[in-house]
Amino acid sequence: MKVSRFLLMLIGIIFGLIIFASCGDGGTYNPPENPNNTEVTLISTNIISTEIVSYPYKTEYLLNETFDPTGLQLKLVYEDIFSDRTTKQRTVNIAYPDENLEFSVPDFSTFGEKQISLTYNDGDFCTEFYVYVIESTSNVDPENPTLIITTLDSISIKTLPTKTEYKVNEDFDPTGLEITAIYTNYYSDNSTMSYSNDISYDNNMTFSGTDFSTVGTKIITVTYTENETSQFATFEITVKAAAFSSTINYTTFDSEINSDLSIYNGKAMTLYLDTTTVNIAKLYEQYTAISSKVGEKGSVSISYADAANTTIEGELYMNNHLNMNAVNENRYANIKSFVNAIKSSVLNSNSYPTMNMSMTSRTMSDATPFNLYHTDIADLLNLYYNNNMGDKISSFSVSSSAEFDAIDYLNGKGGIAYDAANQYTGNYYDIDVNAALLMNANLKNVNVTGAVSGEKNTFEGTFTNVRFGEDTTGFTFSDSAAGIGLIEFAGDAPSVTPRVNAGRLVLRNASSKVSFQGGFSIDVSGISDENAIHTNINHSAASFTEAIYPTQETANTSKFTPSSIRVDNNLVSGPDYYATNQQWVKAANEDKWNEYGEKKYPNKDLLSKAKLDEKNNTLLNTILFNNQKVYNS
Repeated sequence: MKVSRFLLMLIGIIFGLIIFASCGDGGTYNPPENPNNTEVTLISTNIISTEIVSYPYKTEYLLNETFDPTGLQLKLVYEDIFSDRTTKQRTVNIAYPDENLEFSVPDFSTFGEKQISLTYNDGDFCTEFYVYVIESTSNVDPENPTLIITTLDSISIKTLPTKTEYKVNEDFDPTGLEITAIYTNYYSDNSTMSYSNDISYDNNMTFSGTDFSTVGTKIITVTYTENETSQFATFEITVKAAAFSSTINYTTFDSEINSDLSIYNGKAMTLYLDTTTVNIAKLYEQYTAISSKVGEKGSVSISYADAANTTIEGELYMNNHLNMNAVNENRYANIKSFVNAIKSSVLNSNSYPTMNMSMTSRTMSDATPFNLYHTDIADLLNLYYNNNMGDKISSFSVSSSAEFDAIDYLNGKGGIAYDAANQYTGNYYDIDVNAALLMNANLKNVNVTGAVSGEKNTFEGTFTNVRFGEDTTGFTFSDSAAGIGLIEFAGDAPSVTPRVNAGRLVLRNASSKVSFQGGFSIDVSGISDENAIHTNINHSAASFTEAIYPTQETANTSKFTPSSIRVDNNLVSGPDYYATNQQWVKAANEDKWNEYGEKKYPNKDLLSKAKLDEKNNTLLNTILFNNQKVYNS
């Protein structure tokens, strides 16, 4: 029974009958401050956590034996606070014997559980644990003592990891690390035996101190745990600044970008797409990050590992980067620079990555619409279609709040559309029809060129001052494809044209019957008599519609009776509501606003400059006073 009770006591020890409770105020050391603040000094030190790493080896005693704390180990974590308000944590191992360790030991003259009180450094750390006073185990065989317990006493570094030098933000790699663990066996005859074991890096090891975001010497702590007992050791590695490289890889951007931002200033940098799947938002974020560091004197280009097999995909949400209420081109600078970098990368590589992307902008109704013209995205799309690479644009879409308005381009050109002889001047911004179809945006002040070469052939936007210069018979216009200003079909026209809510719809050529869905001024003077006669003109407010026919006969035989009828721009019947295109151009050229401003409009408004200013008709003012010679209602 004595042996059984002895074994029961041992089991109690092994399964955690040892408990502890901590006390104390954490402990504070306050060295003197440096009044001159000439260097960073240590202000105070606090103990922020404590732990008994290893209890005494001997936990069972005979009557009147002396308590032996050999084997006791503590781990204390300190926080140092410096004069520049920075902090640093450090770990300290305390092992018996230590002059700061004090024990309160009860009388061992009776059997049973005995509480040992431990105090470190006058109360910085206090706790209690238990040992046991037992009867003598007289039937233990002295020739064959029994192994009672094996303890993990300490570890040390035998071999450092293979990699001991890192660049900023690199990940720690413990491969090659080897430690030496020291163990002690405790036997039933109170004898002990110590031995060591070499252990290579495995899952029982954990590491701290592996934040490599700054340069310098780093102390890495390795903690090894075995049978719920942990020991730790430390070693040093070095973190160095990444050597300057003018090329940064897309996939490893975060680890390659240098924390010393000044090294990029004024440099020509390359963002290298080292993968064939590229997210447009991530690419834009990386591009703008480098651009902000190189400054005005630097540059950022994009290159490919395999451009022909690369796909640029995803959504570019532009409202995060732009002030949508600012009416100036500066708000588009980042997007424009980014798009042109992609365009340049295509030209430089002479290879076309696949585009499968969208550009999204959530614009409030009272804010300026997002103008795709200022992003140069049309130039990029035109580049694809003009080089018969339209099949590489698998998808491109924009938000419904976007528009493509080439007004700034046209202002720079100094005129638009027609001269005084009613001849097209070519001063429209040219956009390929496939690019226009893809953008699904409101088109303003553009000349749509080329033939459909992709699967999409439906216009879903609206139009203001748009000229379709090629054969458009295969086009389809959705119900929303309405417009204002001048909407002209210079080539063969589609059977159903878009609605024109205000302005003039002009047909220069038609090989078959077409249907005009409304318009304040409908001009079919440029097509044959026969096709003009059969043209279907539908408008609910005929009293405010003007029709221009090629001949008087066409006008007489038309089933549509507008308020005003002109033959080849000459009024033949009805009120003279509209000044002709030639008159408007002449007025613009000669500044004779009063002479032509007396022509009456619906609601008896005048075309005079004063009246237009008073009416604040932005569109008419732009057309008439900014040297843009197009007509509108």
